[in-house]
Amino acid sequence: MGTQVLVRNMAKHPNLPARIWYGLFRHDEWNIGIACQPISAFLECEPKPAIHWFAPPERGRFLAGPFGITKNERNHILCEEFDYRISKGRIVSIEIGRI
Repeated sequence: MGTQVLVRNMAKHPNLPARIWYGLFRHDEWNIGIACQPISAFLECEPKPAIHWFAPPERGRFLAGPFGITKNERNHILCEEFDYRISKGRIVSIEIGRI
Protein backbone atom coordinates (compact mmCIF):
# COMPACT_ATOMS: atom_id res chain seq x y z
CA MET A 1 0.00 0.00 0.00
CA GLY A 2 2.77 2.47 0.89
CA THR A 3 4.53 1.88 -2.44
CA GLN A 4 1.31 2.48 -4.36
CA VAL A 5 0.78 5.78 -2.55
CA LEU A 6 4.36 6.88 -3.31
CA VAL A 7 4.04 5.95 -6.99
CA ARG A 8 0.69 7.74 -7.22
CA ASN A 9 2.16 10.85 -5.54
CA MET A 10 5.17 10.81 -7.87
CA ALA A 11 2.81 10.80 -10.88
CA LYS A 12 0.92 13.78 -9.46
CA HIS A 13 4.07 15.65 -8.38
CA PRO A 14 6.97 15.10 -10.80
CA ASN A 15 9.36 17.02 -8.54
CA LEU A 16 8.63 14.77 -5.57
CA PRO A 17 11.79 12.64 -5.96
CA ALA A 18 13.91 15.80 -6.05
CA ARG A 19 12.13 17.17 -2.96
CA ILE A 20 12.64 13.89 -1.11
CA TRP A 21 16.33 13.81 -2.09
CA TYR A 22 16.77 17.43 -1.01
CA GLY A 23 15.01 16.79 2.30
CA LEU A 24 17.18 13.79 3.09
CA PHE A 25 20.60 15.00 2.00
CA ARG A 26 20.58 18.78 1.75
CA HIS A 27 19.41 21.73 3.81
CA ASP A 28 19.31 25.49 3.60
CA GLU A 29 22.18 27.41 5.13
CA TRP A 30 21.37 30.60 7.01
CA ASN A 31 23.50 32.99 8.99
CA ILE A 32 23.23 36.45 10.52
CA GLY A 33 25.31 39.60 10.28
CA ILE A 34 25.44 43.17 11.49
CA ALA A 35 25.15 46.28 9.31
CA CYS A 36 26.27 49.47 11.03
CA GLN A 37 23.69 51.51 9.13
CA PRO A 38 19.96 52.15 9.54
CA ILE A 39 17.74 49.67 7.72
CA SER A 40 16.68 52.43 5.33
CA ALA A 41 20.22 52.41 3.88
CA PHE A 42 19.36 49.14 2.13
CA LEU A 43 16.66 50.94 0.13
CA GLU A 44 19.10 53.43 -1.32
CA CYS A 45 21.08 52.89 -4.48
CA GLU A 46 24.62 51.60 -4.46
CA PRO A 47 26.78 51.10 -2.52
CA LYS A 48 24.86 48.84 -0.14
CA PRO A 49 25.98 48.89 3.51
CA ALA A 50 28.73 46.49 4.48
CA ILE A 51 27.56 43.47 6.45
CA HIS A 52 29.79 41.95 9.09
CA TRP A 53 28.78 38.27 8.99
CA PHE A 54 29.05 36.01 12.00
CA ALA A 55 31.26 32.96 11.69
CA PRO A 56 29.28 30.15 10.04
CA PRO A 57 27.50 27.98 12.60
CA GLU A 58 28.52 24.41 13.19
CA ARG A 59 27.53 22.02 10.38
CA GLY A 60 23.86 21.06 10.55
CA ARG A 61 22.80 24.28 12.29
CA PHE A 62 21.73 27.76 11.29
CA LEU A 63 21.09 31.15 12.85
CA ALA A 64 18.17 33.27 11.67
CA GLY A 65 15.67 35.95 12.64
CA PRO A 66 17.97 38.23 14.65
CA PHE A 67 17.11 41.35 16.59
CA GLY A 68 19.26 43.42 18.89
CA ILE A 69 18.71 44.51 22.48
CA THR A 70 20.76 46.36 25.07
CA LYS A 71 20.60 45.03 28.62
CA ASN A 72 22.74 46.27 31.51
CA GLU A 73 24.69 48.40 29.01
CA ARG A 74 25.64 45.32 27.00
CA ASN A 75 24.57 44.62 23.42
CA HIS A 76 22.97 41.27 22.64
CA ILE A 77 21.51 39.65 19.57
CA LEU A 78 18.61 37.30 20.11
CA CYS A 79 18.06 34.85 17.27
CA GLU A 80 16.90 31.37 16.40
CA GLU A 81 19.47 28.60 16.43
CA PHE A 82 18.11 25.58 14.56
CA ASP A 83 19.65 22.11 14.67
CA TYR A 84 18.75 19.96 11.65
CA ARG A 85 19.83 16.76 13.40
CA ILE A 86 17.06 16.99 15.98
CA SER A 87 14.72 19.25 13.93
CA LYS A 88 14.44 21.75 16.77
CA GLY A 89 15.16 25.42 17.16
CA ARG A 90 15.69 27.57 20.19
CA ILE A 91 16.17 31.25 20.93
CA VAL A 92 19.75 32.10 21.89
CA SER A 93 21.43 35.29 23.11
CA ILE A 94 24.78 36.29 21.66
CA GLU A 95 26.63 39.07 23.44
CA ILE A 96 28.43 41.40 21.07
CA GLY A 97 30.88 44.22 21.61
CA ARG A 98 30.31 47.82 20.70
CA ILE A 99 28.88 48.42 17.27
